[in-house]
Amino acid sequence: MQMINHANDLSYDFTINRESLKQYFKLRKQIYAKELGITIPEKDEFDLISHICIVKKKHFVIGGARITICEPTSMNILPMEENDFMLKDILPHLSLHNVVYAEYSKLALLPSYRNAEISKNLYEKLNQKSLQLGVRYIFAITPLSQARRYSLTYTQLGYTSHILKNIDIPERIMKKYHDLAECISMVDLMEHS
Repeated sequence: MQMINHANDLSYDFTINRESLKQYFKLRKQIYAKELGITIPEKDEFDLISHICIVKKKHFVIGGARITICEPTSMNILPMEENDFMLKDILPHLSLHNVVYAEYSKLALLPSYRNAEISKNLYEKLNQKSLQLGVRYIFAITPLSQARRYSLTYTQLGYTSHILKNIDIPERIMKKYHDLAECISMVDLMEHS
């Protein structure tokens, strides 16, 4: 497989355009099935409340990711949360009851477009949007190897990523993530160098 290194030829945009979203949902489902052996629905309930960034080459969607936010005044929860597994309760020292926090999830890129520059550009766009939305903390639930890659990308962007390996992730949450949830990563967007 040939890697595409034309990160400058790509656009990274948040959209509500139905056709772009449809392409992203279909691509995401195909990537999860082919590469991870996971069957996911084309859309889930969190897609309806999330901000979705689409990566395009001209009019062709080559990937994307979503941001789901939780505000102190909203009843929303993050995809990784459930009533008895709430980040507000698990990480009380962060005072999440008083700040906006978010989860980045459902990242998918065509294999030929996966490289450090494209990943960095996508995370930079996600971070810009998160800051516009007033987000303080970003979380992701991933395999440890992916959390390490996130840390490298965030270091390049001037942030520190913390891998929270000491959190016991309940089995039912792991099942939601198809047993790929080994740890939670966290970035404080206010800690930027």
